Amino acid sequence: MSIFQNIKAGEIPSDSSIIEIAKKGLALQERDLFDEINSYITLLRDSFTVASIYEKVYVIKILFVLEMYVDLHTAYENYIKRVVTLHIHKIPEEFGDFTKELLVYYDAQKIMSYLQALLREKSDQPSEELRSFFNWSLHVFWNIPTLLNSDYWREWYPDLKVLLATLVSQKRISDVMYVEFFTYHIMGNSFQKIDEWRELNQNVTRKTQSLYKEYTKDLIRPSIIQKDRKRVAFIVERVVDNSVFAVNYSLLKSLQANKDFVEQYEIAVYTVNYFEKSKDDQVCIDKIEALGIPFINPVTAFREEGYYNDHYKKAYSFAQTLLHDGIDIIINGGVLPILDFLYLARVAPLQIYYSHGNCAFDIEGIDKRVSHFPQECKEFEWEIVNVPISKEFLVGTEEEKNNAETIKASYKQKFGDDLVVLGTIGRLIKINSDEYIKTVAEIMKQNPNTIYLACGAGNEEDVKEKVREYGIDEERFIFTGQVNSHVYGWVIDVWCETFPHRQGQSRNEFEAKGGAIIGYKKYYNQNAIIDIENLSKELNIPTPLSNSLEEFVVITNNLIKDKKLRQKTGLLYKQLSRFYSQFDFNQVKKVLDCK
Repeated sequence: MSIFQNIKAGEIPSDSSIIEIAKKGLALQERDLFDEINSYITLLRDSFTVASIYEKVYVIKILFVLEMYVDLHTAYENYIKRVVTLHIHKIPEEFGDFTKELLVYYDAQKIMSYLQALLREKSDQPSEELRSFFNWSLHVFWNIPTLLNSDYWREWYPDLKVLLATLVSQKRISDVMYVEFFTYHIMGNSFQKIDEWRELNQNVTRKTQSLYKEYTKDLIRPSIIQKDRKRVAFIVERVVDNSVFAVNYSLLKSLQANKDFVEQYEIAVYTVNYFEKSKDDQVCIDKIEALGIPFINPVTAFREEGYYNDHYKKAYSFAQTLLHDGIDIIINGGVLPILDFLYLARVAPLQIYYSHGNCAFDIEGIDKRVSHFPQECKEFEWEIVNVPISKEFLVGTEEEKNNAETIKASYKQKFGDDLVVLGTIGRLIKINSDEYIKTVAEIMKQNPNTIYLACGAGNEEDVKEKVREYGIDEERFIFTGQVNSHVYGWVIDVWCETFPHRQGQSRNEFEAKGGAIIGYKKYYNQNAIIDIENLSKELNIPTPLSNSLEEFVVITNNLIKDKKLRQKTGLLYKQLSRFYSQFDFNQVKKVLDCK
């Protein structure tokens, strides 16, 4: 019997059989049954609107199969249109996983075009329908391997700006705060240039500012509390084991170990708990609390509403808590709407923005700006505080180092004992550059004993196209997916610094392990160039910074051929890592002093 005959007999196709249909990538072929099939499609379409949510899941699957008889593209487009109407918390969890598996076999660009067409209709829809569309986009479609960090998401940006402008005009503040959060999250994984962040700040952040400020007016401002020490709220969007947490934790650890700070200030970490990205990591919370620092979540109750929680009510509640707690100073490290609301609400006498990379962020209510590294945006005044990254984040464990030796041995067994491993660790968007891949191709062409490990998540296909275009042997250019940087930091011999966009914490970890790094001087700040060149002279080795792409190839060739030079270059970066990690409380004091 055919699948259609089984459906006629009342049998619901299994998930595995539907996935097999998707794998074939062809419309089903029973042309003589089209009229009968279409009548079933019409019947099921009509029943879909009145079905319960669980019934809708089954109807969607059956309609997908039946519409595959008519046209493959129509079947997928209608599948997407239907699923985004479902309340994501009221369906079986496995249905989201099924959808990801089903759509991975379909054209990614077409999926995005169908979604983008739906996006343009959202301003006229009620909040729950709008949120369902975005919840499916963020928690299901975003996580399809062919769409994760894909450049296709960038194409949503103009439509998201239009939608935000419409929602602002309608004063739908809760929806504005959610859509702005979504915009920042998606574009934050796509944008790399400071000018892109400036444009976003001007045409998103600044466009929503007046609406948010209007809704801060009803906050209750209690009487001033007399305190022995100034209260500092270190505000995070959430805590997870990533590079931002490594820096934040290391700074908190240094502050708590400093007698002068503890005598003058009391600090607590407040989490906005943006669980739409991911929930707070209990291991990270435990590490903060082990320092003697309270970890405060004033918006726990909003978890009960799941992905449909009201971001405005959450922001209002958070601001009210800070005012009630008598906070003197906020240090805010995020750029998401709830955090914007806090600046505009003026929840503390001194409000500090901590940049982890987006130096272009600017909103009313920022009094000072601080970072742990020199900032590109010279239109603002910055205070730079050296943060000694805790060793546990930089070097890793002996077990991780041993795991690296096993992995390295397996590569040598395949490619030869004289193998030298090039590579980087981080989002693949950082290596998705014609200029960079072309340079790596030339290096690998001149050194057949090399492989390149592209460690990280992202749109592999875009990078693979460039790898093929520039003639790199695809067997030697290896995509590892997301990895433990403390393992692969020992596997890589030469870190070919990406350009025009450089890596962050994973590079710092490689540096602290004494790994050899080759960089393109054009994308380094002047202070770093001076420090590296001075250390090169002290160690009597050539500078590992190139003035041109041609010199980048020459320097890398030398590092590949000379193991002792790699070791000395690694020593340079290890010393540099220590140099930049000297904690100075006077730097902190300057930041925390009120104007």
